[in-house]
Amino acid sequence: MVGVFCSSKRPEYWDGLYQSLSQNKEEFNLCVVGPNPPIHDLPKNFKYIKSNVKPAQCCFIAANNVDGDLLYHVGDDVTFDSGILDTLSDIMKSHPKNVLAT
Repeated sequence: MVGVFCSSKRPEYWDGLYQSLSQNKEEFNLCVVGPNPPIHDLPKNFKYIKSNVKPAQCCFIAANNVDGDLLYHVGDDVTFDSGILDTLSDIMKSHPKNVLAT
């Protein structure tokens, strides 16, 4: 499982991010922390936490509220190609001593 997290004040971008992450075999959960609530109902593997702190503090909160063997920090306005989490997981499994950063 991959835990994906970000800070965000733009809920209009969340659906695109979530849909791009959904195009994977690897299970994931997503946590977004920021001041503005979602504009749509969220799937059960998507958590929103309201906070008015700075973006770096939001990321810390979000990272501590996801589960996974891998944690992945993303921007709220990012969309990924199909299979990105599968590729990330495969790389980390084949090189367990390496660390990936974005």
